[in-house]
Amino acid sequence: MSRSWVAATTGAIVATATTLALAWPARWLDSWVWQASGQRVQMQQTQGPWWSGRTRLALWGGDGSRDVARIPGELAWRISPHWDQGPSLVLRVWAPCCVNDQLHVTVSWSSGWEWRIRDAHGQFDLTPLRGLGTPWNTLNLSGIASWRIDGTRGMWRDGVPEVQGRWRVELNRLSSDVSTLAPLGNYTVDWQWRKNASADWRLQTQTGVLQMAGQGQWSGRRLRFRGEASSSPESAAALSNLLNIMGRRQGEKTILSIG
Repeated sequence: MSRSWVAATTGAIVATATTLALAWPARWLDSWVWQASGQRVQMQQTQGPWWSGRTRLALWGGDGSRDVARIPGELAWRISPHWDQGPSLVLRVWAPCCVNDQLHVTVSWSSGWEWRIRDAHGQFDLTPLRGLGTPWNTLNLSGIASWRIDGTRGMWRDGVPEVQGRWRVELNRLSSDVSTLAPLGNYTVDWQWRKNASADWRLQTQTGVLQMAGQGQWSGRRLRFRGEASSSPESAAALSNLLNIMGRRQGEKTILSIG
């Protein structure tokens, strides 16, 4: 068997495998997203290859739920090779409903896997959250959430993940069908990543008749939060039902707890 024949055969196999890999449809991501989201996020009408596709997203309340809410517009993405002090891949995501311009993520390898998210911002309507089922379909929130990602980067070295960066979400003119008062107020959620891939987050009230505050942690596997909610004296009667739904009542306050 000649070397030229072996080289040609190997080249043909590699070329065929590469062609098949690049042509693999984006639809194979549907089941992965479905399982990774705990059967809460559905990809619908997915088109294109896995590295350059587009889809529509819907939020679902889980097994047995009848709540489904579709996020308006399409989400599109593209993965392309790049050289950034070494080989890397760049993921670009476009979602007019939620992202201004694009979300830009670079994954590279030097002494270990590294990734970074370019500073980005956007906003989205809270109404589709009702599709997630209880308690979102009961609260039926409305308002606009503005978000921002600053200086986020991470790495994986010697089996240990590290993440740094700050995220912020501003909830503007938050309202709920449970309350006759609208809006309830404006709030901020600050998320600070730490080197061990955990994060601290804080909820604060900026203005409003519904006062909320608390702190939480994300350990990589579990989200925890402890806080309080209360109303101004003149709004106590109108917000009573909402405060009862949000958590355990303790006098005039409601104890907020996650995890």
